[in-house]
Amino acid sequence: MKAMLKSEIADAAGVSLRTLNRWLHHPYMMEQLKAIGESDNRKKLSPKAVKLICDHYAIEIN
Repeated sequence: MKAMLKSEIADAAGVSLRTLNRWLHHPYMMEQLKAIGESDNRKKLSPKAVKLICDHYAIEIN
């Protein structure tokens, strides 16, 4: 995995950025992201955060 913009993840998932942000503001996901040191208002996410999100929501990154 590599660091990615939230918009790139949303495109890979086939959803809008607004929908992805709603997914990320779910209490479980916010807890997981905070545990790895991610802020909820960042535009670019670390490789760990990208992997976590992709694994949880079954998103394939090419």
